Amino acid sequence: MDRLVVQLPIDGETDFDMLLHVEETLSRTFGLEGYAQVDGHEIGEDRFNILILAPRPSEPTLARIEQLLGGLGVLPIALVASFRPATASYEVVYPTGFADKFMI
Repeated sequence: MDRLVVQLPIDGETDFDMLLHVEETLSRTFGLEGYAQVDGHEIGEDRFNILILAPRPSEPTLARIEQLLGGLGVLPIALVASFRPATASYEVVYPTGFADKFMI
């Protein structure tokens, strides 16, 4: 299984109900479709992380994540990263060309 993270920014005006709605939508959709699993969330400094376990290859799950986030209207502010065991770090896979350092 691949470990993926959907990361959304948070600040003093963030609607946490909306963030939980995003997590719940991913969880329900993946539960019904049966090919990935939401493994909870973490709140870090200025970010809300939704943890996902996806079967390999993870490309179908990544495409579905992008579709769902787009439908929820949060795709423009989201980062999606995949854990790379060889480097023990996460690599941003959406948006393509992301150049900053990814932090959980």
